[in-house]
Amino acid sequence: MKQIAFILLLLAHLVGWAQEKAASEIAIEQLVSQVNSTSGSSKLVLLDSLTQQVMHRPELNYEQHAKATVELALALDSISLATFHASQYVFYLANRAGKPKEGIAYFDSFVEGQREIPNNSHKAQLYLNGGDSYFFGGETAGSIPLYQMAGTLALEAGDSLLLGKSKTYMSDAYADTGKFAEAGSVLSEAELIFESMKDTFNLLTTRNSRANLYSRIGFYDEAEEVRTEIVRLAEQRNDYRMLQSTLYNSAIDARIIDDVSRSISALNRALHFVKLGELDGYEPKIQISLLRSYVLIDSLDQAKDEVDGE
Repeated sequence: MKQIAFILLLLAHLVGWAQEKAASEIAIEQLVSQVNSTSGSSKLVLLDSLTQQVMHRPELNYEQHAKATVELALALDSISLATFHASQYVFYLANRAGKPKEGIAYFDSFVEGQREIPNNSHKAQLYLNGGDSYFFGGETAGSIPLYQMAGTLALEAGDSLLLGKSKTYMSDAYADTGKFAEAGSVLSEAELIFESMKDTFNLLTTRNSRANLYSRIGFYDEAEEVRTEIVRLAEQRNDYRMLQSTLYNSAIDARIIDDVSRSISALNRALHFVKLGELDGYEPKIQISLLRSYVLIDSLDQAKDEVDGE
């Protein structure tokens, strides 16, 4: 009887979810229809609403709607709204769609219009996301002045969150170009900002960047000390993404210094958190790394168990 009740409950949940999804899709279809039958400022209001509802969702034609919103907003001289959606679109291309080169082209085209952007927070976010496009597009040196501009604009806007993020990302870019002293200095500034804001999420991100910076210059003990603190804080927050990333990087460092047993321990913990957080996409890289570590200690039986999924 319990099993039947559970199945009925599951079916009811699935039916409710399907109905909710269908209602959402119908609402979006109605918005699209309204957009197509209006013009001018009324159309812009509807386009803005539509684009925010399908934000970063390619299956709902986000790219098409985002570009249409920016184009109409510019035509109607609604620069702040155009900047907001242009920024979100650049973010999507660089950080979600895996198309940073397109992000660079779109960012450059928007900025080269030389229009005055009245909202410094929106402008700072635009430059931050433009920096990401250059960074992830392999043009790291080009990202640094954009992150610097984002920081300047964030400071003028009194936006501490954007200021902290710009410094964190700038630090990563400095490190990638071998400017480790500059990376460490800017990262310290970002940490102070997030500590004053009591923003644990972004503080963990900056600490992760610091640990990686230590690793780059061979300070493995210092990197491990920082990562131990990150894991402690991330466990309190059930931040499984940060946990798997931190432990995976810890395992890589441990293998570099021939501490294979610590590497295996870190990878098994990372795998545990991946499963807890249902982060299936991260599992293959951890399992491959585990296989390599087991082979290094001639533990072929454990390697075989890993392959067999036992």
